[in-house]
Amino acid sequence: TDTVHYRVHPEMEINLNHHVNLCAGDSVIIGSVAQGGTGRLKTYSWQPNYELSRPTGPLTYAGPDTTTTYYYASTDDVGCVLRYSVLLEVKGKPSASISFKDTCAQSVVQFTNTTDYNKTTPDSISWHFGNIFSSQQNNPSLFIDSGQSILVSFYVRSTDGCWDTTSVNFTAWPLPEVNYTLNNSCAFDTTQLLASSTIKNGTVSH
Repeated sequence: TDTVHYRVHPEMEINLNHHVNLCAGDSVIIGSVAQGGTGRLKTYSWQPNYELSRPTGPLTYAGPDTTTTYYYASTDDVGCVLRYSVLLEVKGKPSASISFKDTCAQSVVQFTNTTDYNKTTPDSISWHFGNIFSSQQNNPSLFIDSGQSILVSFYVRSTDGCWDTTSVNFTAWPLPEVNYTLNNSCAFDTTQLLASSTIKNGTVSH
């Protein structure tokens, strides 16, 4: 009789998520160091290597612009191969934008959410007007009592957890300071009215 010795090498294991959500324009770390197998030094490869920071490393940043399945392979010293796949599902990301008009003090200003949600579903928004006011309304209004410049910050998030933010300076112009001088005169005489109003911005029109 013949005797055949069959050697089974120890298997490799890896802990990876099969499915990862990714917001468009972002990147995420995928991969893991394989455990077990034969030998301490293993080789790694990823396919496709599109938008990967380390296509021959156990971990890599991935930032595809469309949903992509990446295939991972880890090879030990005797040629045993562990294969795995990761689906990166790219979610649409809102593009935050707002609109308003600079105005004079003592006015109510309307701020409008003009965000392009890029086929995503809105979840939450947040407005911050410097240190004076905040709101979660879609289109808030604000009474401006004096001339000032305010940094308006706006944050928007979709139900997929993708978010964007923008900040714009809003200016409220101070009102003119009205002042005049009227000289006393006798009845039926003419007198002169001297205007001395001042403005901090612009020019006097009438």
